[in-house]
Amino acid sequence: MLVQAPVVIATPKPALRGVPLQSSLGLLLSWIAWLALLALDVLRRTLAFVLVAVAIGLAVPARADAPSKTRVRELLSGIEEIPPRAVWRALGPETLGVLIELYNDASEPGFVRLRAVVVAGHFPNEACRTFLRAVATAPGQSDLFARNAVLALGRGFGVRALEELGSYLRHREPLVRQAAVRSLGEIATPAARSLLEGRMRLERDDVVRESLLRALRR
Repeated sequence: MLVQAPVVIATPKPALRGVPLQSSLGLLLSWIAWLALLALDVLRRTLAFVLVAVAIGLAVPARADAPSKTRVRELLSGIEEIPPRAVWRALGPETLGVLIELYNDASEPGFVRLRAVVVAGHFPNEACRTFLRAVATAPGQSDLFARNAVLALGRGFGVRALEELGSYLRHREPLVRQAAVRSLGEIATPAARSLLEGRMRLERDDVVRESLLRALRR
């Protein structure tokens, strides 16, 4: 006769059983600290978004003769590319306010918001400058948004943005530093070259260094 061996099912023990009270309290405090840091990060990102929206809302009042949001969104939604500068300029300077509105709308597709930042550089006035600075320096900002803002600053303001572009050479994200290098390389003045040469002595990222070399060969 076959005798089936009994099946023993191990019962999981509570995680804290047998753990000294002091260790349990330390673990609990660690979890509380982690949750607090997470909440602060979410709050910081939300506040950064709100500050950009408020700052730009004050700088660019709504205008009745601005193109519609739908029309601007359509132009930004091209599959392969977006219209050239001349097309955007023909819509009028009030277009900047619509671009900023699209950027500030978190429900818009990410690619629309990214392109809105780039196109804003076609309207180089003080409101545009305020907007691009806010996008590039917002706490917790995506490196892609910051990159596009730096490129737009360079293309829109040229030599007038040298000081700002030089500061972005020290940005923590290599992608943003690359954008600053590219912009300064396109400006190609002695002052721009001096900034690039100074960064070349400090840069440690291989990709950024390669961008610096290309810019200095111009």
